[in-house]
Amino acid sequence: MLLTLFLTCFVSLVAATVLLLAFGDRVRVASRVLGLALGVVLAVAAGRAAARLWQLDPRPVLVAEALLVALTAVVVAARPLWNPVGQVFFASFAAAALAYLSFATTVTFASGLAPAGVAASALLLVLETSALLLSGSFAFESCDVLCRVRWSRRPPLFDAAYRPKVSLHVPAYNEPPDMLIETIRSLDRLDYPNYEIVVVDNNTRDPAGIGIDPALRFAPLHTHDASGSSTSNRHRAHLHAGAVLRRVGVRFTRSCLGGYCAAGERRRLRLYVDGAAYRGDPTTLPLASPQYAAEIPGDLYTGPSPDAS
Repeated sequence: MLLTLFLTCFVSLVAATVLLLAFGDRVRVASRVLGLALGVVLAVAAGRAAARLWQLDPRPVLVAEALLVALTAVVVAARPLWNPVGQVFFASFAAAALAYLSFATTVTFASGLAPAGVAASALLLVLETSALLLSGSFAFESCDVLCRVRWSRRPPLFDAAYRPKVSLHVPAYNEPPDMLIETIRSLDRLDYPNYEIVVVDNNTRDPAGIGIDPALRFAPLHTHDASGSSTSNRHRAHLHAGAVLRRVGVRFTRSCLGGYCAAGERRRLRLYVDGAAYRGDPTTLPLASPQYAAEIPGDLYTGPSPDAS
């Protein structure tokens, strides 16, 4: 009987999967009546098809059809915002999973297996149950995305004037200076009111390659000295961001980086270490620890300003 139950539910699951792939995201109507009606039609059709394919006893087939209809009613009541295709698919999946686990449990404990066979079969049953639970979770999420007709949460109000801050990062290593500057000039012409340009240099050998054009709105942070040696080398003296940048000819104070500073305005640079804002004097940021990863975005922010060093 349990095998007949599973075969009938399996046929229903195959048919429901075809419907889901063909119409799951196209049917934009949610109706309890239509969902239950489709579940009844699919259950009866699956029962007849299974009976003809495997010459099954009609009484267990009727039980399987009743199980499919009952689970469809439960899914329709629990997920009224799904379209009928999603409702019958998940009900067919649940029915097939329950029928299979029932059949596997009977085979494991009531078929006269030897103790070693029972232990091995029980372990396999636990693994199969876990796999079906995981598959059921994925099936539920897929139906919720494909077959949901409308969302229960209200959409957020749209503010046409809102312009989020956008950070454009330009990674560079031994790039030709003209190409790098032309790239930044191109970005500087973007028609967007609230953005910054960050140039991240990774040990460029030629100090001239990280020079700053005073007319551009960007600020690189170069954490290696002119010879290309990393300042995190434990055998070298501990250096600071200001010392490293000045060594390669870049002006670096609390309020200016290269040619990028605003005369007469009391503003300072933003500096981040390992993703967190660095609150100290940026010119004295130590660069001796290998885990430090410092970055200075390409614009300044208004805030409490120490005197320029």
